[in-house]
Amino acid sequence: MLQDKMIVNDYLSTINASLSRYGSIIAETDNEALRQTFIQMRNADESRQHQLYKYAAQKGHYKPASTAPVQEIQQLRSQLQQELQPMSHQMFQQVPQNQQGFNSYQH
Repeated sequence: MLQDKMIVNDYLSTINASLSRYGSIIAETDNEALRQTFIQMRNADESRQHQLYKYAAQKGHYKPASTAPVQEIQQLRSQLQQELQPMSHQMFQQVPQNQQGFNSYQH
């Protein structure tokens, strides 16, 4: 059983690490076909991750966090939206008016 738990935890760590990198890779890929391939890979890893977490929970290797009350979730969502709104507003104000976008960059 201990070996099974170690294998599951190692595999989960590997999947989690790859999932954390997919976002920036997808955002920075200009080739649409390659971008779609990365999206498919990310989706497959997310599915594998979910199945592995279910397996780990079933075997007692992983105990999910308890469910938060709906009111607490709504309060946190509201707080995060309020904190993120000024940041996104500032980012758009800092973009120069004459900038045409990333694709106008000449190599």
